[in-house]
Amino acid sequence: MAHLPGVKDALVGEYRGDGGALQRYVYVERERGADGGQVRTAILADPMFAGEATQVFVVDSLSEIEAEAG
Repeated sequence: MAHLPGVKDALVGEYRGDGGALQRYVYVERERGADGGQVRTAILADPMFAGEATQVFVVDSLSEIEAEAG
């Protein structure tokens, strides 16, 4: 996902809901000065996420998110 403008790094999780529908969660660390709204819009417009329920969370640090999950 680093190919998208403003994205420094990203972590994507996929989960199946109760009805079997795929739900994606994208945690994105943006590049310095990048607008979080523009980054979110670019991710949701990416063909990789077309037709899938996707939630995008702009975070300050992915390493902090990974540490909390570990």
